[in-house]
Amino acid sequence: MKWLLEVVCKTMRRALGKVLFVDEAHRTTGSGNDQIDILLQDVRESLIDATNNPKFQGKTLVILAGSEKVDILLKTHARYANLFRTRMQFYTLSTEQCLDLLEQRLREEGAVVTLTDEQRNDLKHVFSILRRSSEWAIGRDINMATKDFIGQAYENGACEGYSPVVTFADIL
Repeated sequence: MKWLLEVVCKTMRRALGKVLFVDEAHRTTGSGNDQIDILLQDVRESLIDATNNPKFQGKTLVILAGSEKVDILLKTHARYANLFRTRMQFYTLSTEQCLDLLEQRLREEGAVVTLTDEQRNDLKHVFSILRRSSEWAIGRDINMATKDFIGQAYENGACEGYSPVVTFADIL
């Protein structure tokens, strides 16, 4: 599909001398729908062709990011594997690390946060459930939740001086 190669090349031109970050790259592995899979194959081939084009070769860093399914993408498409040889694995945070990150982000926003040990354990249980979801993107989702909690605290007038107060009930 010529139009698709043109879209990829346009994107590569904008990324020339920079980084092209392909988030959710694992979604190009296939969908189970023949028509969509043909389009996804064209997307992969267009990216490979554009990356190997002398105009872009060695002038743009392309990063494929996504779940562990990116490994499947690289294992099942040899041309992709040849193009993307360096691999960095980022491991899922533990429930304790999730809770620590949430508290850290809230404090960075100036929030007053006080949790009992029992409340911390309850939140760790919630994080253990969320971690099993394929839709849960730990850092991003904790950052988004932090902003929601801070916004709710300000809306509800729950402040100590100029600092929003975020309670256990707000988080749950």
